[in-house]
Amino acid sequence: MNIIGVDRISDLPDEVLSRILSLLSTKEAVQTCILAKRWRKTWAFMPVLKFSLAEFLIDIADVNNYEKRKECEDKLKQFVNGVLENRGPYHLDVFQYESDIDGNHSEVSFEWLDNVALLMPRVIEVTIARDNAVDFPDSIFSCGSLQELSLDILNMDDITFIRPKSINLPSLKILELIGITLEDDFTQKLFSGCPALESLFLCHCDLEFSEISSNVLKKLDLLESWHRKKMQISCPRVDSLVIVCENQEGGISLENMASLVSAEFSLGIERFDFNSNMNLLSGLSNVSTLTLDLCNAEFKEILEDDILNCQTFNNLTSLETKHQDISSDFDLVACFLLHSPCLRDLTLNLHKEAILEEREEELREVVFWREHLLTIRILKSRTQVVLVDQLINNLFAHIRKYYY
Repeated sequence: MNIIGVDRISDLPDEVLSRILSLLSTKEAVQTCILAKRWRKTWAFMPVLKFSLAEFLIDIADVNNYEKRKECEDKLKQFVNGVLENRGPYHLDVFQYESDIDGNHSEVSFEWLDNVALLMPRVIEVTIARDNAVDFPDSIFSCGSLQELSLDILNMDDITFIRPKSINLPSLKILELIGITLEDDFTQKLFSGCPALESLFLCHCDLEFSEISSNVLKKLDLLESWHRKKMQISCPRVDSLVIVCENQEGGISLENMASLVSAEFSLGIERFDFNSNMNLLSGLSNVSTLTLDLCNAEFKEILEDDILNCQTFNNLTSLETKHQDISSDFDLVACFLLHSPCLRDLTLNLHKEAILEEREEELREVVFWREHLLTIRILKSRTQVVLVDQLINNLFAHIRKYYY
């Protein structure tokens, strides 16, 4: 029965067979050449190449054995080069490479990416863990066919910079960079050389630039990165913005964000210059969904002028605040309630020891002003049961729908 099954599969066209093989890792696909003469070169037409160091580790103990680890890495390098040399100039859709196991001390050249770029791929994804700096060839930053590029570097010791001589990626729509230091020169080349870039994802990066300006970008995520300078963001077509950062120096200024409808901020300010204006809240006038997690107590003082400059949030229907102490941060919550006439959904995460007695009546009055408010969620810690339950009892009769 197995032989009959293989014969039936062998009757399929090369294009169909290569698509089937693309569901496997490249190592598994190459191994199918032993099945029959028909299969010897079928893998060479695959539109998807997937390489992983894990497939070359015979035993998990090899991870911590330098000699064994080096041997496995050399085998992976030889295999990648062999596949690229024997594949031929056939169209490549997706290229994936994973060597993301901790404890990697050896130096590996990524010159084979030059050969990958020559195959005009649509997607390149590289995920690696290293204890030394990584140097990517310039060829991947001048690949005219590339629509998605992901470079993920787990590096605990050395700093990895990306410093291409130029960037010319006319088809690139999605860029994901993790664990990389980015300077002003790179961002200037990026936005001038990527006229179709719609989504930018930066995570665990050291951001040594002060401006993100693009007329085409639609989605921007800055996660767990270090902002060395005040960041000015001017992207008129961005509709989704997420900034999660506990080490932000200088603040954030939003300019020309007319298309922004969904935003999330989790910010921890360090060494903030109080003489520098922080135009954050006043740049959110068109958002419909907003999540705020302002970790520092200093934010109330930092945002005082920004709060005064706030216009009406006519489109805001859903607001969530996190790690807020209603007593000390009430002005911020009240600002949004007062300036959001269409607010329907309010979520308050009270993870601190909240002292509500002093401003409980004030909070009730502000909430009552919102005639469209349908839902209030109050998430609390055990230490806040009595005070929050009192607030719930007072609010319950005045809202049309309540979830807890």
